[in-house]
Amino acid sequence: MEALVGGVACEGRRGGGKRKNVKYLSNGPKRKSSYGLRAGSKGFLVTCDKGQERSTMKEAINLLDEFYERLVEGANATINRLDTGCAGIVFVEMLRDDNVRPLELVKSIIRTVVTSKQSRTRFCLRLLPVEVTCYASQSEVKRAAEPVISHYFSQENGDDGLKFAVVYEARANTSLDRMEIINAVAQLVPKHHSVDLKNPDITIIVQIVKTTCAIGIAHEFKEMAKYNLKQIVLQKAES
Repeated sequence: MEALVGGVACEGRRGGGKRKNVKYLSNGPKRKSSYGLRAGSKGFLVTCDKGQERSTMKEAINLLDEFYERLVEGANATINRLDTGCAGIVFVEMLRDDNVRPLELVKSIIRTVVTSKQSRTRFCLRLLPVEVTCYASQSEVKRAAEPVISHYFSQENGDDGLKFAVVYEARANTSLDRMEIINAVAQLVPKHHSVDLKNPDITIIVQIVKTTCAIGIAHEFKEMAKYNLKQIVLQKAES
């Protein structure tokens, strides 16, 4: 399975045996990437300082590999590299048929960061779970977000409602109206759940990267420094 990151051809392969063996070859021929973050993927958006994208990608893959094994003992997984086309952010793609949701992996990493008081990273800043990606238009965002919201929010009026918030960020895209996208996503949440921007139980993450939208779900998003691993350590040290 081949992808392009920063103009370098890379390959991820499944391994056998008890321990999964995922290899990434970054020494291929240099060439200009023909595509960026594509629609129909799930995985992780990872932010970093400008110019550190390659190092960030390698570090993120190693970290995610380690915690994936802890969640799914003896599992084989392929993690793909994709070029977002934007400085300061990379995307790590999981197999679509993988049963592990990105949020599970991120929460496992954050729990360890909190307990150990170490960020475990040098280059990775924010580690954002992405349930699905789609073309960045209001209609496509609504279509892609609907099954994600259905999974995380109960549809029964008799159930206790959750408090939620929608967080929107855009990079290299000024064509979308921020509030139109936020409202379109919020309206998909069943009415017995309520908006709470200060203390939500669930945060719906909407990240626009050029012409692609990445949609994710987060728990304790504000409390955990918006999933910035280094800031979590600093925040816990000050508390």
